[in-house]
Amino acid sequence: MPTAASRTRRDFLRAAGVAVVVLGGGLAAACGSTPPVPGPQRLATGPSGAAYREVGAALTDLWNGAWGSPVVEAITTEAAVDNLDLLLSGDVQLGLLNVDVAADHVDDLAALMRIFDSVLQVVVPRDSPARSVRDLAGGRVCVGLPGSGSRFVGDRVFEVAGIDVERISLGQTEAVAEMIAGHLDGWMSMSAMPTPAISELLDREPGRFRFVELGVHDEMLTRFPGVYLDTTISPAIYPGADPVRAVGSPTLLTVRPDFDENIAWFLTSTTMRNTDRLAGRRTELFQLNPRTAVATTPVPLHPGAARYFREAKL
Repeated sequence: MPTAASRTRRDFLRAAGVAVVVLGGGLAAACGSTPPVPGPQRLATGPSGAAYREVGAALTDLWNGAWGSPVVEAITTEAAVDNLDLLLSGDVQLGLLNVDVAADHVDDLAALMRIFDSVLQVVVPRDSPARSVRDLAGGRVCVGLPGSGSRFVGDRVFEVAGIDVERISLGQTEAVAEMIAGHLDGWMSMSAMPTPAISELLDREPGRFRFVELGVHDEMLTRFPGVYLDTTISPAIYPGADPVRAVGSPTLLTVRPDFDENIAWFLTSTTMRNTDRLAGRRTELFQLNPRTAVATTPVPLHPGAARYFREAKL
């Protein structure tokens, strides 16, 4: 999906050690120096009720605590597509992005790490006749906000399925209210599991809603190779839910390639050294571990992040 920012993209240098923008820092970098605390930095996250928003808050609290100063601010956005635009335009310095949204912009992005996997979850009323997304043709379906990863992948699913729906643009919190009110035939959310808003819906109205399969699962994996994963929504994540096959996409912590190498090292190091602490705050962050954190393909690791993983022998 082209953006205004992507149409004016510059050719960035990827070589390790090349840094154009000096952002500073507060912990000692690998070379032993302690960069000064930088000016305000902005992390693009997501809307209220979204995993992006909650995880972004956990990360900024961790980083600011390590710096000893409120350097990074978590910015509420419409999620992945909005985050991409803000990052490419320079309005934010960091952003959470799904690989499917980032894949067409790899020359303009670098990753500090893979945070978790977002999964496309489709919720319908339990008494709905729908058994797959195809059965929602013509219905009122919440597909997230216009700048969300949910809308991005939802549009792809509808195209592959050969159907159309009445697309309802709502944030996560608003979608819960509309589902409970009976105003929607379905809700599609591309988010980490458990998604806070979906958990709220299932907890508030036990037994009233269920997940359905896409009906085009294999077609999505074939048509968009390398950006979607084969996964399952299970009762281990949502107690009482029936297992449902789903597609997911890795969620990355991204920056521009000219992001300062020492700060990239600092953020990566601080995050990876505190995975247990982060997981204790947000269930989604149990997925954050050294084995998967480096798996950011097709977005290249930022040289500062790559240096941390080399030094840590991870």
